[in-house]
Amino acid sequence: MTPRLVQGFETTPIATNHEVFHWHLGLLGVLTHELDDVSEDDDHAETLALYRALMMDWIDAIDWSKVGIALSDCHPGELHNFAWIAHLLAQVDQSKLDQMCHNISCDAMDSWPAHYWSIDIWNDHDFVVVLSASTDMEPGRSLLLRHADQIDQIAPWGIRVIPEIAVRLPPDRVHLVYGSVSFHWGGVRGSAESDGSDR
Repeated sequence: MTPRLVQGFETTPIATNHEVFHWHLGLLGVLTHELDDVSEDDDHAETLALYRALMMDWIDAIDWSKVGIALSDCHPGELHNFAWIAHLLAQVDQSKLDQMCHNISCDAMDSWPAHYWSIDIWNDHDFVVVLSASTDMEPGRSLLLRHADQIDQIAPWGIRVIPEIAVRLPPDRVHLVYGSVSFHWGGVRGSAESDGSDR
């Protein structure tokens, strides 16, 4: 990663992530798999080891607290495709992930419209995942709890963060969607793709 991309993640992380997102599966593969499991070819393993070292240098070069501060100005839907960064940091250095998350201010997010908290948020998977990726799930957990009275349905990635809210909701408002079948606490429903009410 070049100094330009390091600075980009510290100042405009959302735009910079769009720039590098097409690399994300390869980068995750390089950094999260044991080299012995990836290739039995010595040259290939050596190349992967070099890539891994370069990527770790990039991760170490970024001030992740600055990334968190910059993410504080995000708007609904803008963290789409950002969860891979949280997954990457969780695999290689949880403390950097904690640093990023704990520097995200939710002040502006509290003023987002009510329909976002009641409906739209459960289509914004990456937002919930990123904000609750720290060891203590903050600031995501506190943010969601502050809007608990506006939440009238919940998705799988929210249940992990605020289980007490999931418990008080009617069973048909607690969604566990995998593929085209929607499971809820009352049993198995029909296709989630055919009925918008399951979402």
